[in-house]
Amino acid sequence: MTGAETTGGRGSDEAPLTQDSPEQFFELKERDQQALLEWIEESFQFSIDWTEDHSSELRYLFMRGRRGFYIYNGSFKGAMREAGFEHKDADRNGTNWYFRARYIGTAR
Repeated sequence: MTGAETTGGRGSDEAPLTQDSPEQFFELKERDQQALLEWIEESFQFSIDWTEDHSSELRYLFMRGRRGFYIYNGSFKGAMREAGFEHKDADRNGTNWYFRARYIGTAR
């Protein structure tokens, strides 16, 4: 396994997750999942327009915040998907995603 892969609670017969896999969200502790989802709810509104920044860039807004902590790109992608935001690939291999969302900042 390389540094870009994790297995978490997954069985050994399953392919390892990469740090860009949206399923990384479910590898976070439940309290960390909740904190990330709450931040997304406070920070984004649904929009018909696509974000200018892609997922890897947007995750830094969270990580640099007062309540932030390190997360993989995949964790952020999975959280935005769980929050109901539509996404599309920002690059050919789907490493990064754009979202139909507007960043409104956070009050905290």
